[in-house]
Amino acid sequence: MDHNHNHGGPDDMEMLCPMQMSFHGGTCEIILFPSWATTEVGQFIGAWIGFFLMAVLYEGLKFYREVLAQRERKPCSEPASEKKSISLL
Repeated sequence: MDHNHNHGGPDDMEMLCPMQMSFHGGTCEIILFPSWATTEVGQFIGAWIGFFLMAVLYEGLKFYREVLAQRERKPCSEPASEKKSISLL
């Protein structure tokens, strides 16, 4: 029985681009998942731009969530027609 797990899938990419756990230079990288590997400069730059855009979107959603929370906390002001006037005698 063969237990080496070489099925021609994403494991082949791990052999081409081993995951390094230190700072290093190069474009052959595994990003998050073995199936998401970059072997060329264009792929690496595209992944970087994708991560940057996801981070901007995440921060925008966090900001918008705070804006909505502040709107909920702010007491509603009454319309001018319903305000009671105080008369000084």
